[in-house]
Amino acid sequence: MLKDSKERYGTLTKWLHWGMALLIGWQLMKFGDRIADGEH
Repeated sequence: MLKDSKERYGTLTKWLHWGMALLIGWQLMKFGDRIADGEH
């Protein structure tokens, strides 16, 4: 199911959503790591 419908999101939309969530989470962890190392 590649296309979005009124009932469900499509496969591509789900992949993009979770990909962005992982990237944002990774950035937050790197930001926290830099603060812990004193590089802020």
